[in-house]
Amino acid sequence: MNDKEHDLANQWTKTCDEVCETMKGHTRPFIAPLSRATSEGVFLQGTGTYISIRDQRLLLTCEHVASAGPLNHCSYGSKNVESATRNFVDSKSLDVAFTTLDQQDWNAKAHQAEAVSFDRFADQHQIADRSELIFIHGFAGENSTYGFDTLVTNASAYVSQQKEDVVADEKIFEVFWEPNKSMVTQATTDQ
Repeated sequence: MNDKEHDLANQWTKTCDEVCETMKGHTRPFIAPLSRATSEGVFLQGTGTYISIRDQRLLLTCEHVASAGPLNHCSYGSKNVESATRNFVDSKSLDVAFTTLDQQDWNAKAHQAEAVSFDRFADQHQIADRSELIFIHGFAGENSTYGFDTLVTNASAYVSQQKEDVVADEKIFEVFWEPNKSMVTQATTDQ
């Protein structure tokens, strides 16, 4: 690698690092860990996203997460775990489900969670330019433990790009992933 290529690689790494950290801070209030309780304990089931349509708050997740049974969510900035008491509505053709949240409960509880306004969503995903970065933020099972009657989970954030050689499909998009070349951001800690 010559000096110019080395400088470009360093700038690319710095840009990805900055985007990941900035987006992690921006999106953290919108996401919530979703858990379920069984006789064996409490388990992380996946990630939910709070969205707002007009004055209604919704909890959005994947259908395969919602179908696991009654779910609980914990809003950013709160130690209280809330039950998603209403049934999830799912799409049979897409891996998506949502439930409504009680507005009075949302306003009555102390938290720092926010809901993404529905007008920020695109009508459909469009294949990205190779230079466009894709950011993913959520709660992964490997970052979750249960002990002493407490579920501890940390969100993971990823920056990648869309694969160039994908077939356009309105139901999926493929993210470029080379695990042996992945890096952690400078702000990443072991905790």
